[in-house]
Amino acid sequence: IISQRITTLSELSVGLSKDVLILTTVNAITQKVPPIQFFRKSFFKIRVGESLPMEKLKSHLVEIGYEQASSVMQKCEFAMRGGIIDIFPTNEDNPVRLDFFGDTIDQIKIFDPITQLTIDHAKNITLVPANGILLNKVSIQNFRREYRLTLGALGANDPVYEAISAGRTYLGYEHWLPLFHKELNTFVDYLPGIPISIDSRVEIAIEKRWEFIKEQYQNRVYASEKIDNVHST
Repeated sequence: IISQRITTLSELSVGLSKDVLILTTVNAITQKVPPIQFFRKSFFKIRVGESLPMEKLKSHLVEIGYEQASSVMQKCEFAMRGGIIDIFPTNEDNPVRLDFFGDTIDQIKIFDPITQLTIDHAKNITLVPANGILLNKVSIQNFRREYRLTLGALGANDPVYEAISAGRTYLGYEHWLPLFHKELNTFVDYLPGIPISIDSRVEIAIEKRWEFIKEQYQNRVYASEKIDNVHST
């Protein structure tokens, strides 16, 4: 689901080349997403015959959240050996193998991650981020600052804060999205000026969605206050 969301937002961030009809849900349009510029800066196209130093490509892969592995088996992994780089893009169903001749991309092969055998060839591929949160110097600084402003000095005992501060991911850290970006967008912000048609009961569904969000928020506030009271006694 994350891969599909990242792929969709990445494609929309650089504009659509043809007319399309987009169907979405109330949950999707009420959920904040990373700013458009985040995906525009990370969107990267690779073509056969293009000159691209392997180390430059490696640096970009790490920057957009891909992890280096001995062999590529899962999405958002890459592997290097000799003049070859294997990549499993977020937005593809199969990994690709880039054959280099010096700094030039000689071939792009699509292969099966289980057998590691070539199943097709491509003239170009597009790389999109691994996630809506990239753990780099800027994003970590944003997280630490916003965390302290929002929650005070709780970070010393919070495994999420400790992991992110050390540049490591943590289970469920994507729920902390607002602390990583200076501002967030909505899905509609990615499609300025488009005609929008809504179902007759959408407004009711949106109201119920916000009621649910407020209820969840109040439950967490209550749980937090209860814990604080226990500690104080």
